[in-house]
Parts: sequence; C-alpha cells; structure tokens
Amino acid sequence: MQQENIKSRKSLELAYDAVRQLISEGDFKRAEIELLEVIRAYPGASDAYRLLVNVEQRLGKTAHVKLALEQLCSLEPTNALLWCDLGDIYYFLCDWDLARDAYKRATELDAGDRRYLARLAYSQFAGQMFAEIEVTRRALLENHADFSITHLVDGHLYKSQGKLAEAAKAYERAVEIDPDFCEAIFNLVQLKTPAAEDSFTARIERLLEKPGIGDADRAQLYFALARIFENDRQFRRAFESYGDANQRLQRSMAKNGSVYDPQLAEKQISDIIAAYPINDLQRPIEPLQIDLTPIFIVGMPRSGTTMIEQILGSHPGVSAGGEMTLAQTCNRQYVQKRKALQLGTASEWDEQSESDLLSEIRESYLEYLFAHDLDGDYVTDKLPGNFEILGFIRRIFPNAIIVHCNRDPVATCWSLYTSNFGEHDPYYTSLEHLTHYYGQYRRLMEYWSSVLQPEIVEVNYESFVASPDEGIRHLLFACGLPWDDRCQHFYANPRPVITASFGQVRQGIYTTSINKWQNYEPYLKELMKLQT
Repeated sequence: MQQENIKSRKSLELAYDAVRQLISEGDFKRAEIELLEVIRAYPGASDAYRLLVNVEQRLGKTAHVKLALEQLCSLEPTNALLWCDLGDIYYFLCDWDLARDAYKRATELDAGDRRYLARLAYSQFAGQMFAEIEVTRRALLENHADFSITHLVDGHLYKSQGKLAEAAKAYERAVEIDPDFCEAIFNLVQLKTPAAEDSFTARIERLLEKPGIGDADRAQLYFALARIFENDRQFRRAFESYGDANQRLQRSMAKNGSVYDPQLAEKQISDIIAAYPINDLQRPIEPLQIDLTPIFIVGMPRSGTTMIEQILGSHPGVSAGGEMTLAQTCNRQYVQKRKALQLGTASEWDEQSESDLLSEIRESYLEYLFAHDLDGDYVTDKLPGNFEILGFIRRIFPNAIIVHCNRDPVATCWSLYTSNFGEHDPYYTSLEHLTHYYGQYRRLMEYWSSVLQPEIVEVNYESFVASPDEGIRHLLFACGLPWDDRCQHFYANPRPVITASFGQVRQGIYTTSINKWQNYEPYLKELMKLQT
C-alpha cells in the first residue's frame, strides 16, 4: 500500500509538472483537460484544484473558477485564504449573501487579518445589509483605525446615508494613512472637487506617473481628473481623462475574461425573445394569494431608476428593496431546474410540471423578501438590468407592476461612460459598445412592450423632471397607490442609497444635468447615431 502511495505521489507530481509547462506555454485549454483528468483519478488532490483555478481564470471561465474554489474549500475547510478567494468570486458574481458568508468564515478562521473584515464590509454594503455592516464598521474602527480601508468603508456608509461632510472626512483620513489609495482619492474628489490648478490635482497627476499602479487603480485616478477638469469646464481634457479611465478599466476587465462581444449580445437578445413567445406569456401561474405586489423598476442604468424608487419608497405602503439581484438569481435557478427536469422546448412543456416549477421559484423569491423584512403591501425591486428577464418576471408574478425608466439615449450612454462603476459590465467602457448595447436594449424593450400584459408603466426622465408633481401623481396612480405628500419630499427619505445617484436623490428634482452631455457633443459622433 505504501509503495502504491509513493507511485501515486510521483504520478501526481509528473502530471503537475506537465500542466505547469502547458501554462507557461499559454496552452490553457490543454492544461484544463489534463487537470480534469487528474481530478477524475485523484478527486481529493487539492493542488490540482489550485492549478485549475489559475487555468480557469486565464480562460475567463468564472463559473468554473467558482466550482473549483468551492471544492477546494470543502477539501481544506480551515484555510481562511481560500474562503476569502471564494468570497471574491461570489462578490464578482454579485451573489452578496454567499460572499458575505465566505468572508465571515475567513474572519472566523483568522480574526487577525483585517483584509477579511474589510471584504466582509464590502459584501454587506453591496448586499444592502445595513444592520450587519454597522457591526463590521465598529469592529474595523475599534480594532483597525490605522487601516486605510477602514475609513473608506466608513466614508461609503456615510455617503449612502447622505452625510456627505462626514463621508469626505473619512475619505481624507484614508488618504492620510495611505497617500496612494486611489479609490479613496476618487471618492474624496467626488465630494470635494479641487480646482484644476490645485496642489491636490497635481498630486493625482504625479501619482499617475508612479510605476507599479495597476489599471483598475489608474482608472480611479483618471475618473478623478475628469471630474476636476469637467468642474473647471475644461471639457476637452475631461473627455480625454474619461477615455483614459475607461481604457484602463477595459484592460483590467479583459484580464479577467470580461469583454463585450457585440455578436454574442445580439444572440442573447434574440434567444430571450425566442424563449418567450406571446403564447407562453399568456400562461403565467396563478397570482399571489397574499397582499403583496412587487414593483419591478427597470431600464438602462442612469435612466432615473434610483429617483423613481426613492419616490415610491417614500410612500408608507411601499417597502423599498433597492438593487437586489434576487430576480436574476431566481431566473438562473429556473433555467437550471428546467434543464434538470428535462421539460423540453416551449411546445413540449408539461403544463403542471412547469407551473409547479414556477411556483417553487416564486416561493424562494418571497422567502428572501420576508427574511429581509420586505413585507409591505408593495415591494420595489430596482435592478435596471432586470429588463432582460421581464418575460420570466411576468410569468411568476402576473400582477406585478413593471416600471420602465427611459431617458434620452445620448444622455444615458454618456452618463454611463462617465460614471465610475469599477469593474462592471464591459460595454460601459467604450462609446462604440455603449451605442451597440443600447440598440439591443431598445430592441428587447420594444418586444416586451408589444407582448406583456398588463402593460408596462413608462416613465420618461426628461418629462418627469420637467413636471415632477404631475409625474409623481401619474406614477402613483399607475402603481395603484393613493396620493401621499411624502412622495413629493422623497429627498428627505433617510433610507440609504448606494447607487451612483446617491447625491441627486438627496437634492430633490433638478434639470441642470439633463443636457450635460452637450458640453461634449463634438466628441460624441458615435453616440449621436442613437438619435437618428
């Protein structure tokens, strides 16, 4: 038996050497095949999974990275670093609950590593777990006050609460501790924008010349410069800085396999349309038997969705859910379970099996709402990208209210291009890709508008801000809500806001930013195609 073990170890080492050679040669597909063979032969070989994580990352297969890390954590359950890596991949996939759980496990295994606690705070913040993040924030401030990220987290929380002066002080403290902290610098500039000739601006420009700063951090600095130049009405320099910021983000995301493929985007929209023909949309499951009406607020990002939710969330009959990824998760579960149950194509559906599955998925959605105290008569679910799954939403919630926010296409796309979302959807980082993606969004929304019943509630941003009282009355009426004066004063609503619109929703409705893009019109020939 001992001789067999020795042989096995030698075989494994030879296999690992062969895989490492393939990796060094850049043959990641072959390395993946070899590693999968090793794992079949030695299912408990943790080093094989470690190499597989590396290979799948190089191939841009995020879902496979997740599976490999999950297996690694099951093989080495006391390895805090592995749990943190797993949290990172959950975070990248926007699965905030699982990210929180993984980071929490890492902190339990190694309470002395403050990075794990900081990542826990990030996941709680992204998942809008505001009660939990207060506990984590206190732990960071009490035990790690000399850690720059502690004060970044503090600033983010203050900013979400509309306490912008306190947020700025927290970001200043983060920069004092770490003068090269690019994310803190960007956030500080966002709240306290210096003049173009200010010494702080010169400091940012010097930092950009410093070697060793990664693309993602350089993007933060370029976004900060763009904000400074824009505020100083130096629009050409601002445009150049926005371009530099987006190019850096694009490069950073490409390293993780996140790139925009126009042909794939067109196919995905075509597949969605094909998956929800009008006949199938007329076969939803029975409406809810409880007094709860979901309100799904969708549209392109930066089209006014945050403002609309803040207005509705100010009504006493509405619980505001914020940017939940819940419906997206339920849609993925639905697709996966349909395949597992072999329900076949739409024409081959077994009506009862399909109805049972949809009911099961809906129950999981409702359980999440109740677990997060979202149990009002109306509950808002504001994730702009849910426009892609409106067919699924209508099938599980036949009486749900769908509010579609639309805005001038050039204004929308320019706002996306100039907003610092970090490593997010890759189409944001190119004016050409923004133009293409907007066309696909428009194509899908035209389809949904033609087939979905009850009809979608349309809210045009420009018309709404031009006549806000009329717009609010129409919105409440369309949602079946009685008038309430608090909706007019939505900017006084203390609920935290974590989107890029954190500042706007605290100031009430104003029109000064509607045509902001016109300052850059000479540079926006690509986007101008959307107005034809």
